[in-house]
Amino acid sequence: MSEAGRATEIAAVLEKMTALGMWEWRLHSFDGLHLKLAGGQDMTYGHFAQATFRDVAYLSCPVQMKHARFRLATEHETRTSGAMDALEPGTTAIAIESAAANSFEHLSVIVAASVELVEGVFRY
Repeated sequence: MSEAGRATEIAAVLEKMTALGMWEWRLHSFDGLHLKLAGGQDMTYGHFAQATFRDVAYLSCPVQMKHARFRLATEHETRTSGAMDALEPGTTAIAIESAAANSFEHLSVIVAASVELVEGVFRY
């Protein structure tokens, strides 16, 4: 798949993640290569969406994010976040705008090769 095609595919998944309107997304697991975020309205007993970012090369996000909006990062955001060095062929810079602890507006950046969204009920 071409770089443009990959970016378009990732952008579509990110748009769907934002459209879900989850109040909270939190880091569910990270093994150094795969990052899993869990999303839900009240995550006391479970969550309703999981996003898995594969082949993560750069990660700068809080553990818990409120009212997150997902999109492709701009070149400026990629540079100023320090993620530019991690951006290699086959990877994409992803921006997450959210409210985080002690801030009303926070920009996170993830560089990954792909993102996959699964909706369902995931109980704890």
